[in-house]
Order: sequence, then structure tokens, then C-alpha cells
Amino acid sequence: MFYSYLIKQGYSLTIIFDEIDFLKDDNVLYNFSRSGEFKELNERQFIHIIGISNTGEFVNSLDPRVDYSMQREIIVFPPYNKKQLIDILNMRIPLAFYPGVICEGTAELCAEESAKDEGDARRAIFLLQSAGNFAIKTDCTKVQPGHVMMASQKVKEDISLQFVLNMPFHEKFALLAMINTEKYLKKGKFIATGDVYRIYHDMCRFAEEGPLSLAAISQKVAKFRMMGISNANVSSRGRGGLTSEIVFIGDPDILANAIYRDGAFVKFMTYNPDIRKICSVQVW
Repeated sequence: MFYSYLIKQGYSLTIIFDEIDFLKDDNVLYNFSRSGEFKELNERQFIHIIGISNTGEFVNSLDPRVDYSMQREIIVFPPYNKKQLIDILNMRIPLAFYPGVICEGTAELCAEESAKDEGDARRAIFLLQSAGNFAIKTDCTKVQPGHVMMASQKVKEDISLQFVLNMPFHEKFALLAMINTEKYLKKGKFIATGDVYRIYHDMCRFAEEGPLSLAAISQKVAKFRMMGISNANVSSRGRGGLTSEIVFIGDPDILANAIYRDGAFVKFMTYNPDIRKICSVQVW
């Protein structure tokens, strides 16, 4: 019916998939990209596909048949820089604030903070809004750079908390393993991915859950860095290869409390690992 309608109307089509990495089945991409070969359309008709994603990993997950069939071209848009973010904020400020309310340096600081954090314009706008809310709460008639710094810390905590609350089960499990690694194994020190997996494996034993692979947990640990929950530096361990040295950006106790809101994790509030036994486990 779809192709018949296009033929009848003589239409060609450009289809845009925003956040295409959430597409669960890439057969639709295969079928659209092969519509000419399958004679679904007339010779001069076409279907173009534009996929938009915040991550470059999507193209690596495509079935090779789909990837080949699409004959794709990748266009990478760099993050906004500080100047661009200032321009965006200056367009928004007259719409949201009375004249003269925003002090000099306030928008610039919002832009600078967001430029450090992947250049996200939405975050810059939200940061300025939050700074305005802090000005109201402190009975200030102007939004000052100090309000931005107050808002920045709260925004980071709120964003991390929302990420945690909406995580699927296995991501919460992996994050709690990271938190317990810092708590029981590496208090105040860098956390290595192998250490996280040792604790994770022991937590699976404690909860009678089947463990995921080391590679799967490593991917989730990397995702937490992308979310702004943690930071990681890759260092060389000689013949031991490369390892990620992970440190939490915020307070891990806040993250843990968010995880415990999920009833499936309440049992871990009594979890207390045997450290010597865990340290003796080999990780591949």
C-alpha cells in the first residue's frame, strides 16, 4: 500500500529518523534502501534516509547487508563552542528575562560550563534557567555568575539522578557494582574496570543472577562516563595491557540511593563482600 501510493502520486521521499540508534529493527532501512532494486518504485523515484544520532556507535551496529545497501555518507557536526553557545543564549535571554537582569559574565559562564561538557546547547539554556531560579530563591534582582556555579552543581546532580532512575536493570546493576568497588575495594582511589567486574561477579552470586561478560560491563562503564556520572583515564599497565582508571564525578551515595528506589536492589543494602576472596578472582 505504501509503495503503491508513492507510485500513484509520483512522489519521491526523504525520511528522517531522529535518534536513529533507538530503532530496534534495521530491516526497515534495508527495505527502503533497496526499494529501487526491488522494483517497488518507478525508475525516477527514490527514497532517501537521513539518520540523526548523538553517538557514532550506531553505524557499527548495522547489519553488514544494510550498511552496504544504504551506501551511507557520514556527516559529523562538532559540538558547539563557547562563542556559539553565547550567541544561542543571547537569542534566548530577551525571551525569558527582563532587560538588565542578566549580569555581565553570566551568559558567558553558562556557555563556558556547557562547552566543557560536550557543547550541549540544551544544557547551557537549562543552566541559565536554573541560575535564574537560584537568583529568585536568594531574593536577588539580578542573575550573577555565582548563581551559575550554584546551578551547575545542582544540574549535574539532577541529571545524574534522572539518568540513574531511568536506567534498565543491568545498567543499574553495573553502576552499583562500580559504587561498591569504590566503597569496599578502592576507597578514595582510582577504580579499574577489572575490579568493577570482580565486585559485579560477586554481587551476581549474592543475588543469584547470571553475570554478563567483562566486555558487556566495560561498555556500560564507558557509557557512565558519557553520561557524566564518572570520569576515566586510560593508562598502560605494561604487559597487563591498557586499563581505565575510573573516578566518580559526583557523590556515589546519591547514585546508590537512587538505585535503591528500585525494589529489585533493596537486597543489596545488606551486601558486604569478602574482599580477600574477590581479589583472588582472575578476570579475563
